[in-house]
Amino acid sequence: MFDVVIVGSGLSGVAAALGFIKKGIKPCIIDVGSKPETLPPITENFYEYRKTTDSSSLMLGERLEGLHNLLHKDRPLPVKLTSPRMQFVVRGSQSFSPTIEENYRLVQSFASGGLANAWGAGVYRYNKRDLDGFPVSESELSPYYEEIKQEIGMSGSNDDLVKYFGREDRLQHPLELSANAERLYAKYSSHKKKLNREGVFLGRPRLAVLSEDFGERKACDYSNLEFWQPDLSYIYTPTLTLKKLIKEGKVIYKSGYLAKSWTREDNVLFVHSEDIRDNSIVQFRCRKLVLAAGAVNSARLALASNRDFQSRLNLLDNPALQFPLILLHRIGSRLETRAFGLTQLNIVFAFEGGQRPLQGSLLEITSPARAEFFQNFPFSARDNLIFIRNLLPAMMVLQLFFPSAPENGAELKLNADDKLELRGKDFPFQGQRIKSVLKTFRKLGAYSFPSLVIKVPNGFGIHYAGTLPMVSKPNRSYTCSPNGELYGEPGVFVADASVLPVLPAKNCSFFVMANAMRTADYMSSVLSGEL
Repeated sequence: MFDVVIVGSGLSGVAAALGFIKKGIKPCIIDVGSKPETLPPITENFYEYRKTTDSSSLMLGERLEGLHNLLHKDRPLPVKLTSPRMQFVVRGSQSFSPTIEENYRLVQSFASGGLANAWGAGVYRYNKRDLDGFPVSESELSPYYEEIKQEIGMSGSNDDLVKYFGREDRLQHPLELSANAERLYAKYSSHKKKLNREGVFLGRPRLAVLSEDFGERKACDYSNLEFWQPDLSYIYTPTLTLKKLIKEGKVIYKSGYLAKSWTREDNVLFVHSEDIRDNSIVQFRCRKLVLAAGAVNSARLALASNRDFQSRLNLLDNPALQFPLILLHRIGSRLETRAFGLTQLNIVFAFEGGQRPLQGSLLEITSPARAEFFQNFPFSARDNLIFIRNLLPAMMVLQLFFPSAPENGAELKLNADDKLELRGKDFPFQGQRIKSVLKTFRKLGAYSFPSLVIKVPNGFGIHYAGTLPMVSKPNRSYTCSPNGELYGEPGVFVADASVLPVLPAKNCSFFVMANAMRTADYMSSVLSGEL
């Protein structure tokens, strides 16, 4: 029997494991644990590689995986997950967790390390405003943020976004900006007093991406491989920590097991799991159970364990809009081939009226395949190619996130046939806000139009949260105490984003890791008899 079983090896699972190990407890992690194919790594710049190598297998895949969104229009994937080498992240998800989706597009992962294998690596503290409605404070989380930071490595800057992201000590210097981002930042710097008065703040992102060597991990080499190569050591993923802990013998890792439910006998919990190799049922016995399978599948486990086919749980995700931005002075320039292909800058819109701020990520588009943009232009094939060649070097994309709360989230229900039923709700994007965003970027020399703004499908924010929220005084099923214990289920704790009662317009990953470690700290005290 184990002291602790953790279900899931994503960001929250490994953070909880670190918390237990610190207290001398060796946890068992159970996981399906899909892994990428063993292929020769790309060791040069993406564009140099394409000059000397037939890149069709890299971009299209042996089974035309790269054409997923063209061949499977009913089940599209975010762009990064259409890359053949990245599709292991979502492999088998419909088999392991079948769904029925209405006005929603769920993205699930049963890979070792979870969805963070393909995350944007943004790490932002939740401030007092973000934590409004949470039964946990900034001061309670602060020491755990510091511990997580020392594990993952973080680059960034204490600039105009400190008010929203918090001040971080011992940051690595920020990553180099692309030419487009450099231009935007310079424009902002010359107009920032006026923009700040209007509630607009621009700055460098806080990223779990290395700008300097960190232990055995090497700094970012600006090779544009972020969409094409898993396991880039300069981008933190939970698998880096997991492999280290396994090698050091500090965790017991059981891969190939799909947790289905739990039962209890006296003070012993039984985690009923399916061995995916032969479909047999295997039981893991433990004193305490940690749900870290993600907001959707931790909720599935809770519902299945209660054989509850009636309850509907809230599911939060950040509604998002994509704004293609064109920098006129860059039209006709050569495409930049040495760049970091994810977030270059963050922007915060703190509008008047007491509403929660919006946060945007400004992304370079040097990494995605140009074919992703081809079908969006209204010209002939020949003219589209010319248009792309001249326009793409002058473009960036703003991914603008909105806060989410139960009233505008989705609903999740488990059916008796083991399928999860998800129903999305239409989010009321306000036209005036969109116009204000476009007006701001015109001041920065970047142009777009309302007709070009793309509504991201419900569920494609991939910041899933809120299914098992923590409250100050839980008094009903499917809520958690401030320490993460599930109401009516002694010894079962929730350590992932399920516990968020609301979702600010900010990547929740840093909060989730810190909170998971905080939960593990509390559980360790219970296990040792201190509480």
